[in-house]
Amino acid sequence: MPNPSTIIFGVAFVAIIFSGYADLILGATWRKFYFTSGVLVFRQQISIEARYSNIPAPSLFEKRLSSCWMGSFAFKELGFNQYGFRQKLFSFTWNSVIHGLIIFDTENNLVTVKGYLNWTVISLTAFLLVIYPFLLLINGIALTEFLNLFALCVIWCSLVFGLSYLQDRSLLKIITTTAAELWSRKYVNKRERA
Repeated sequence: MPNPSTIIFGVAFVAIIFSGYADLILGATWRKFYFTSGVLVFRQQISIEARYSNIPAPSLFEKRLSSCWMGSFAFKELGFNQYGFRQKLFSFTWNSVIHGLIIFDTENNLVTVKGYLNWTVISLTAFLLVIYPFLLLINGIALTEFLNLFALCVIWCSLVFGLSYLQDRSLLKIITTTAAELWSRKYVNKRERA
């Protein structure tokens, strides 16, 4: 009979692999529920005084936001006045930990950008901070060794995912201001607004 620790580790490993494939497949096929739900880690709104009647095309975002520092993001219309965005599939920059949604609210002249954690990040963090420590405890590891290994897991998650999140957060702020600038008519003469 297999050891319970082996079973738990195997199930957790399969969950991590499955979440990675889910991120890849759902992101590549632009499934709306993937871009509109999940663990919300970023939300920013910008109010606009005067706007164009049409929302900016996704290609404008890709052209304006592609750089060596930021990487390449893909944008696609998911519904009425909503664009999903994710890192391009074959991008040779840092791996983003966030995918998201841009909402152009025509009734309130408001641009909202939401960022959701990738499922792989959630499953890896759950494994390193919950499942792995639990496995160590049920296998009877010494308390000092447990605390050292747990501290290493916390530091690793903080460095890898924390730094990536901070970089993504600054990128999402740029996406928000870019969306507001592309949709805004603030450079139109006052006579044309009337």
